[in-house]
Parts: sequence; structure tokens; C-alpha cells
Amino acid sequence: MFLPESSHPVLESHEEGHVDICQAVFGRAVSDAIEKGLPEVRNRFTVEDLDRCRTETMRRLAQAEINAMCGRFAEKVQRHMMRQLQEASTGYDRMTNNGRRDPGGGPSVRGQRDAARAAIRTSLPKDG
Repeated sequence: MFLPESSHPVLESHEEGHVDICQAVFGRAVSDAIEKGLPEVRNRFTVEDLDRCRTETMRRLAQAEINAMCGRFAEKVQRHMMRQLQEASTGYDRMTNNGRRDPGGGPSVRGQRDAARAAIRTSLPKDG
């Protein structure tokens, strides 16, 4: 985050709220990927399956398919993460009128961060 040194503390707090949102979305994306996506890839081919491949060609084909699955999964996670980031950031800016006010009144450092936490709760429900 880059702001002039003379920036108003409420503006700094608002922008730090965007940082909080990004950290929450990226952190959730990683945990969701591990929890939901990787078992799909891991369950498709086991180490034993690859070891059973008798030829290098078969081994390479299996690895290529695994790589393609991982690539598709990464793209899916990225699209999901960007939708969540957009939703949280848009909601946050709407709640704060782009840092000009707090949801409950006129702008404060604490109010901006509270609004960021509210946007995170709304956009990133606990069940993923």
C-alpha cells in the first residue's frame, strides 16, 4: 500500500482495510484448495498407479494428465478467489463510501477497520 506521508489517518485505515480483505481472501483460497481440491487430484492417481506404469510413455501421459488437472484446478481457485475479493472490496467500499464514512456515521480509523472485518465476514462465510 502506497500513500503520501501526509495522508489522513482515516484514509490509511481504509486502505489497510483493503489489505485485510486481500489477506483473508488469499488465506481462505489456500485453505480451500488444500481442503477441497487437492484430494480430487490426489485420489485420481496414486503413487502406486504411477509405479505400475510399465513404460516411460505411460508414466509421462499420467503425469501430463495430473499436471492438466492441477492447472484447471488452479484456474478454478483463482476465479473463485477473484470473485470473493471483488465482492468483499465492493461491499467494503459501499459500506464506507470509499473511506468517506463509517457504516454508523462519519469516518474514523476504527470504523474503517470494523467495516473491513464486516465485509470479510459477509463475503467469506465460515463454511467456505
